[in-house]
Amino acid sequence: MRRSALIVVILAASMPFALGASSGPAVQIVSPGDSIQAAVDRAPKGGVILIRPGTYIESRDATNRLNLTRSVHLVGLSTPGKPVILRNPGWQANGIAAVPAEHIDCRRCHSTLAPPFTTHPWVEMTVSHDPEIDGLTVAGLTIEGFTNNGLFTRNVSNFRIVDVHSVDNVNYGIFPTLSQDGLIANSSATGSRDSGIWIETSKRVTATGNTMLGNVIGMEISNSEDIFVSHNEIRDNSIGVAILYLRHLFAQAPDMQRVTFRHNTIVGNNRPNFAEPGTLVSTLPPGVGLFLLGADLTLIADNTFRDHRLAGLGIVDYCVGVSGTPRDCTIDTSITPEFLLDASASNNVVVRNRFANNGFDPPPHPFAFAAGDIGLLTFGDHGNCFARNTFVSFFSLVGTLPDCRATRNAVRP
Repeated sequence: MRRSALIVVILAASMPFALGASSGPAVQIVSPGDSIQAAVDRAPKGGVILIRPGTYIESRDATNRLNLTRSVHLVGLSTPGKPVILRNPGWQANGIAAVPAEHIDCRRCHSTLAPPFTTHPWVEMTVSHDPEIDGLTVAGLTIEGFTNNGLFTRNVSNFRIVDVHSVDNVNYGIFPTLSQDGLIANSSATGSRDSGIWIETSKRVTATGNTMLGNVIGMEISNSEDIFVSHNEIRDNSIGVAILYLRHLFAQAPDMQRVTFRHNTIVGNNRPNFAEPGTLVSTLPPGVGLFLLGADLTLIADNTFRDHRLAGLGIVDYCVGVSGTPRDCTIDTSITPEFLLDASASNNVVVRNRFANNGFDPPPHPFAFAAGDIGLLTFGDHGNCFARNTFVSFFSLVGTLPDCRATRNAVRP
């Protein structure tokens, strides 16, 4: 899907940029045999790097194929049949790491950046949304075969990821974290054993026109706010979409709220779960279109959910969803009464969706009893409501699917 590459080039090249201390030209062109990293290092702040079609393998950094430590616009001149490919020489963890220079070695906090993100014993993770790279474009690239992430951002604002294709990057394909005011568009992710696209602890991100297939989770959104997801195709993953409150990632995990999920196609996500054992994702049942865990104020509207073995849509309280796992609320000593008051999935609106042939062959799993088009596994309706959906079967712990008029929960247009 490189149909927008030329438009992206024009837009990127016309962006205003501030010349920094670097003496390199504001626009650089890289050809096969050249070093992309060298061009990035020469570029001034806000500079544009245009990459001609070809396969690029570079081994200067043992961890990352490319390090983007300040505002740049990295644009592959891909055309149909002539892509720009960033390929792992065999040992690098990340294809592109867009991280401020002072944080580029993320292993100063984590012993590994693979799930479950084990931190060193002296580190207490906290949340900071302070943008440190302001303005970033990555476009027109295929990122292939890295042992951890395809494209990773941390503390980046005003970013654009367009026409980027993650292929067989082991854990995550496109992974913005602690970032804000971004766009992921006309991109794809396949072959990740965790999430193809993971929007994590971020704000105001739009994901539109993307394709996710052949991952454990097609798209994951966790601990984020004001995320807009529309017109994506999500198929042939283990779980299509996961909107998750993950309280264990940070000492003070932000809430998971205000996702708008509209006009998406979620079909046949039934692959066996091949996630790394011991991760939360490895405990999720395959055969689910959209799994919402402990999130609030989500609008799920005008989507198609079809052909899932277990469920088209599941809305689940946090403590229900993690029961029987190492994070079970009855054994997790960090659980407080204050947390339990906020652990429910609440005020989520489900309207005008089309469900068909879900729950037809539930795999063995503790949630198999809830097989069907829709599952509401919450202790109380918590303001969740449903209106004008087309479906055949449902399961609800409260005995019914609360109507939006009955709960007085406004259905947003």
